[in-house]
Amino acid sequence: MALGTTDRQVDRKRAEARAQLAAELMKDVSFEKAKAGLTAFSLALMQNLPKEDQDALAKAVAALAARTDLNENIRSLTLGLELLNVVGEDVLRAAIRSLGDEIRRAPPATRAPPAT
Repeated sequence: MALGTTDRQVDRKRAEARAQLAAELMKDVSFEKAKAGLTAFSLALMQNLPKEDQDALAKAVAALAARTDLNENIRSLTLGLELLNVVGEDVLRAAIRSLGDEIRRAPPATRAPPAT
């Protein structure tokens, strides 16, 4: 029982750091634009990732894509967490940087000032 309590305490600490990291990395990343491209590119950067891990990630991303009850931002953050689990921070950071605008959300439309 003490071991389980300790494990949960460690998980809670790691969860906080992982949530912050996912929010930082996926800040302007569109889930719809990134679900296929970011996943494929991240996996391609990993040269020796076992097929089972690749298949598990593909299944998780497909399940996430099917979750229409979650908004775009939550799905993007969750995609980031799934990718962090498999490829790690450095690879995910490099993949996001490399793909750039290909996976970014469109900037919010700005309103023109009223004509005077």
